[in-house]
Amino acid sequence: MRKYASPSPLLKGEDRHEEFDSYNGSSVIAKYKPKHTYQLWQARNKFMCGGRCISGPDRYRTAITFFLIFIPAALFYIFETIPVYDHYGLPPLIIYAVLFVPCLLLLFLTACTDPGIVPRFSRPGEDIDSMSADRKKGRDTTYGRFIVRLKYCDTCHFYRPHRVHHCNTCDTCVERFDHHCPWVGNCIGRRNYRFFYTFVCFLSVFDVYNIVYSFLALYGIVRDEMNKGEGGGGEAWINAIAANPVSLVIMVYAFVLFFFVFGLCGFHSYLIVHNKTTYEHIKKTFKNANPYYEGCRHSCVQTLCTSRGESQVHARSPLHLAEQHHYQAQTIGGGSIAPPTSQSYNADDLPPAEADRFDPEDLIESSRSEMGRDED
Repeated sequence: MRKYASPSPLLKGEDRHEEFDSYNGSSVIAKYKPKHTYQLWQARNKFMCGGRCISGPDRYRTAITFFLIFIPAALFYIFETIPVYDHYGLPPLIIYAVLFVPCLLLLFLTACTDPGIVPRFSRPGEDIDSMSADRKKGRDTTYGRFIVRLKYCDTCHFYRPHRVHHCNTCDTCVERFDHHCPWVGNCIGRRNYRFFYTFVCFLSVFDVYNIVYSFLALYGIVRDEMNKGEGGGGEAWINAIAANPVSLVIMVYAFVLFFFVFGLCGFHSYLIVHNKTTYEHIKKTFKNANPYYEGCRHSCVQTLCTSRGESQVHARSPLHLAEQHHYQAQTIGGGSIAPPTSQSYNADDLPPAEADRFDPEDLIESSRSEMGRDED
């Protein structure tokens, strides 16, 4: 009788599956290491830390933004700590740190958080010319007393629910898509918009603080010279700049960035009050009236204070061998591949005003039925 060795113990992260041995005409037990969702992700998003963080394809720009914030802070603490401390004490330095640290934290939260990606359906790609005319022109649904048209996404293969738009940079559909921010290297959507807005607000205050205390550092030197009777006016300021030129560099640097950062903060404050997104504002989606606007207070609460909802990208979910073969075979065949994630679109996490008016799960399920009828 032929003896077979018992299966070797599994290593961490490994699993077993049964395969047919054509040479011996029997089944054998083989080991394999299951892959995770993020390892077979077909969009352009990039995963870090083993699938715990998700960003866009231009994630290197986050590092550029980090250094744009870090460099003036480093110069401030290296060259201006002593002048500011001598003239104004310790509180200004503490306030500076209180503004600087949240800026970096919010930057990385915005850049590494799932913006609200809606998983696409697993279905072979098809030529748009073969689609039915109804699917090309979209579907009309009601939102309160308004009629809103849902467009069909050729890449993700479903009718996009309300305020869901496709990001061409990341190649995914995003809930309440605002824009793809090149400064943080990620989409800005429902799940990271409040991080982005808070980041811009903190950065605006931090920028003003750089301007004010760089000026006060120079003014302290001028005041000391005037108290000593060594002159004043323009000559005193020239001497102060010569003694502490870094203060002038930081002040000019922060002043140049002030207009961009403060303008961005004001623009997004306007969008929040009117319950609009950057995408809707640029595309002029609401020509007559905004169906989502129900007053200033409601708009602010809905955008900044309601639940962000759970991520639908289960990046660390392990895949069985059959699922791996399925998605890898579709990749070889050249089809448009869905990330192997849950297709749920949870309306329970939406604000009550929105959850009562439509159910995104029904919209996606109806799009699946629509596609089935077209194929028949």
